[in-house]
Amino acid sequence: MVLGWSSIIIGIGSSGGDVGFMFSTYTIQSNTMVLVWLSIAVLFQEKNRDHWFFSKIIRGAITLYITITFLIFALLLASRYQPETPLEHYNNITLHYLVPIFFILDWFLTEMDREYSWKYIVI
Repeated sequence: MVLGWSSIIIGIGSSGGDVGFMFSTYTIQSNTMVLVWLSIAVLFQEKNRDHWFFSKIIRGAITLYITITFLIFALLLASRYQPETPLEHYNNITLHYLVPIFFILDWFLTEMDREYSWKYIVI
């Protein structure tokens, strides 16, 4: 989680503080969703776990978004992207690989006992 937040902050700094531009990319949006969800989950670990924010629909949707980030970058864009600075390389690895892989892995380890319905795709 610390790696992800640091990458977001570094990205905002390297974009000249242009937060609007920074949050216009799908990668940043999906990583921010993951990091906000994880941060709130850590802050409220055992409190009100029945709240809608912790529902399987929200968690599943966020997992789907970050999976799309990972797959599109890994399969289509990685060969074309050449980071110019060490910070860009750090952000690239963190936001396109580490955060997605760890969140997907966490979902598999903690959500396998929950049942998902095909109707959730529409939702």
